[in-house]
Amino acid sequence: MEDIEPITQEIEDQKEKWISRISLWVSIVLTTLVVFWYYK
Repeated sequence: MEDIEPITQEIEDQKEKWISRISLWVSIVLTTLVVFWYYK
């Protein structure tokens, strides 16, 4: 059981990294779209 802990922790860390990266990109894309739409 003890061997499983670090692996799941690592997976969780990677998930958080991906989630933060994706949310960053989503916010950038949304901002860009809003700006384009606004200045059309």
